[in-house]
Amino acid sequence: MSTIVSFLPEGPVAGLAAAGLNLLVALGLIAVSLALGVAISLLIGLPAVVTEPRRAIRARINARMPE
Repeated sequence: MSTIVSFLPEGPVAGLAAAGLNLLVALGLIAVSLALGVAISLLIGLPAVVTEPRRAIRARINARMPE
């Protein structure tokens, strides 16, 4: 990485480009983690909904009602 950095010109444009690249990478990582979270929750919850939808709906309604 230090070899690549040594060839970059110094100045405000290079600094803004590096900051923009860092922001782009950070937003990409956030998007990937959100997509993985959705995929994992679907993998966990979908079989219960597909095999026994009434039971899953009842369990969700019971969880919302205070005792």
